[in-house]
Amino acid sequence: MSPASDPARFHRILVALDATTESRELLELAADLASCFESQLTGLYVEDEDMMSFANLPIGREISSAGAGLLDLTRQQLETHFRNHAAQVRRVLEVIAGAREISHSFDVRHGRPEREIQDAAKKTDLLAIGPRLGAILRPRGEDIRRRIPDSPADALLLVSATPQPLAAGPVIVAFGGRRLDERSLDVAKRIAIKLGRKLAVGLIPYERGHPDMKQHLETLLRASEGETPAIEIFQTRDSGDFFSRLATRRPGLVVVADDILEQCDWYWGRPGFPILILRNGEHGTDD
Repeated sequence: MSPASDPARFHRILVALDATTESRELLELAADLASCFESQLTGLYVEDEDMMSFANLPIGREISSAGAGLLDLTRQQLETHFRNHAAQVRRVLEVIAGAREISHSFDVRHGRPEREIQDAAKKTDLLAIGPRLGAILRPRGEDIRRRIPDSPADALLLVSATPQPLAAGPVIVAFGGRRLDERSLDVAKRIAIKLGRKLAVGLIPYERGHPDMKQHLETLLRASEGETPAIEIFQTRDSGDFFSRLATRRPGLVVVADDILEQCDWYWGRPGFPILILRNGEHGTDD
């Protein structure tokens, strides 16, 4: 898929999953997006080889995802846990996708999560990941988001520790008048229309953005065809101010261009809302 052919559509959505992932919430969010864009939804479950190696060590212990305690563990027990959990996640995916009548598939791989995800993402447009994916045996704070900065996917859906359904709040998009911001606006608008939600547009001044962003935005909205959601426009000082305003707005989804990614450190791990990051198109896939 070339993003230029339909810049406001994702053809293939990949959901990265493992034993530490909040599977249902992440799958619900990705399935809502797949329904919006008539996408193929694929669940990728990674059996983490680092956890397998840890189980072989004399000090091997079973680390519960809830942090309840440490229990003696064998590699065989861990393999059984992975197999059973993968089967459970597959059933959840089938139920969620079936309720939305979307095309779906499920794949299980063994290896390091970042490596397997990078490989699978070569054939996808949007990669959905949770905050703790692949982080159970790694240094605190070293989450999967930091270890896949060069994902070939054209967009990333990052989900906070306590994700909410997409329909629970408005769709909020950052807009600075650039081409990638225009694509963000198109994507956010399509989601808002599909879910019947309000679209809130935060204007962020950029040095290379349009000189009159609000006028440019209103021109784009007037020129768009089809339905138009209820729209609110609000001004911000910069990207940091944009993010600081989100806490009081309770968004169902936030859509931003990838150069605001560094601001996700403020967001990441906090309860609340998912964020869809659109990239510059160099990572897109081709049919």
